[in-house]
Amino acid sequence: MLTKDLAHAKIIDFGISSVVIESAFSDDKKIITNEESIFGTYPYISPDLKRMSRLSKNQRDKFISIQFDFFPLGIIFYEMLMGEKPFKSTTESDPGIIDLPLKYDMMCISDINPDISVAIENIIFRCIASKESDLKFRYQSINQIIDDLKNYVDNKPKAAFAKLLKPKNERTLQLSNAFNVQEQKLREKFYEKHWFYWLVFCIAVVTVILIIILSCLHEL
Repeated sequence: MLTKDLAHAKIIDFGISSVVIESAFSDDKKIITNEESIFGTYPYISPDLKRMSRLSKNQRDKFISIQFDFFPLGIIFYEMLMGEKPFKSTTESDPGIIDLPLKYDMMCISDINPDISVAIENIIFRCIASKESDLKFRYQSINQIIDDLKNYVDNKPKAAFAKLLKPKNERTLQLSNAFNVQEQKLREKFYEKHWFYWLVFCIAVVTVILIIILSCLHEL
């Protein structure tokens, strides 16, 4: 939520948050809230959470991580820039969408909008990295994300940001024909084709003309 002066953003809903206590003497963590089910809006749920739901209570305590927050942050970043989510589903109420980041990669943002820099794309990629081979790119703290954003704003991108962390030829796209105009046209429904609107227009014109003619004949 934003304050009335639009100067501050505030997080107000912690209804489905987990409370985690970390040990000062080891890496052990203990979850003191009740995570027996998966809650949330599916497109923003980290695939890690779905894997965690299959574990025992003791295993879950060790499995929970900050990635549960970083993943939706990356999805929101992508959505703010592109106007849509990186992974597609017929309905957002389908829990199967949680698995999509494990199978597919987000499309190269610069292919869609060349004005968006590689640095920003890498930040989003690191937030939502879910494939086993991509885990090494994940952020380990919120400060790392803030630092990268500051470097971008200050025009001081790191050397690693000079190119895509995951090249296009290594990505598996959910829509392999996304930039193939001919294939996209074949996927169009008949009512989405340009000739359909002209057909409707012509039928409407003919109908009006027939009504006028019939009205004139009736008066005669």
